[in-house]
Amino acid sequence: MTQTIAEAWLKEGKANGQVLAIRAALKRQLAAKIGQLPAALTERIDATTDLDRLNAALNQMGTLRGLDDLQV
Repeated sequence: MTQTIAEAWLKEGKANGQVLAIRAALKRQLAAKIGQLPAALTERIDATTDLDRLNAALNQMGTLRGLDDLQV
């Protein structure tokens, strides 16, 4: 079964929405833990498009001791 252009756009839009949501959650959790985030870290998070990588970073929040330990 072939995928229509509209279906492909919907799938891409959903993936982009998930990336945006995980980025926001990660930044929110980091800010709650350490305060204001350095601009370089915010830029690094915003540049990350790999959903698995963002989720892995979010999962590190429980054991994160410092920003140097964060893998984004």
